[in-house]
Amino acid sequence: MTLFKMIRELKRVNLHQITNTYSTETIFKIIGVYVTPLFIYLKCSANTATVIALIVGLSAGITHIIFGYESYHICISLFLLSVIIDFCDGSIARLTNTPSFFGRFMDGLFGILVIGFLQISIFYNIITDYTSYKDIYDYFNYDVVFILALISIFLTPIQHLIYDRYSTFIRWINEEHGIDLKPTLRYEMSFKIINLLDDICLMCLIFGLFWTQLFLIYFIVNLFLSFYLIVIHVFFAGKNMKIFAEDHRKINK
Repeated sequence: MTLFKMIRELKRVNLHQITNTYSTETIFKIIGVYVTPLFIYLKCSANTATVIALIVGLSAGITHIIFGYESYHICISLFLLSVIIDFCDGSIARLTNTPSFFGRFMDGLFGILVIGFLQISIFYNIITDYTSYKDIYDYFNYDVVFILALISIFLTPIQHLIYDRYSTFIRWINEEHGIDLKPTLRYEMSFKIINLLDDICLMCLIFGLFWTQLFLIYFIVNLFLSFYLIVIHVFFAGKNMKIFAEDHRKINK
């Protein structure tokens, strides 16, 4: 398959993956379409691309922890590269018709590890390097910064856990009761606000190169986003899951 034909096919198989045209997520997905052929030519599987994204993403946090804020330009570059590669694995799976639940499991888990470790690296530098982050402490008390950042970091994996639990139980209900509930809230409500908050978080990370106070804004917005996602998933769980649950421990004979 020629390069141009492959790109056309990648655009076709990814057509329904774009849910909000005006978001940074869409930009990265489009870039991913043009990067994916490299992995195809190197004969990388989707799972291999997922592992590469993990290694690159963790390298971002490690670089930041070891070398401090002076290395942040390298850190954020590696993180953005990891995000792009992360969008490539799904494209590879769709193009080669090799999607698997294991691949989806790894993709979600590794994504949490990458963003979680990046947050930890930023948090570590903020609380240990007063000089580089003096702009933050000129306006905010150390204890306030410490608590806000820590809660934000804690809520990040929780929001992903809630999302996965919601999706899993909805699919379980559909299978057990033969109904057709949607496993994602994208069909229940608009995600424009969520996409906007995601975009703000990413912009704060990128422009943190020039203004360290943006890191605190990042943690505040991420905290609000995580809390909002948790609340709406609990709300819709209460709405959609008030259905009889068969004892899953019972052995059917």
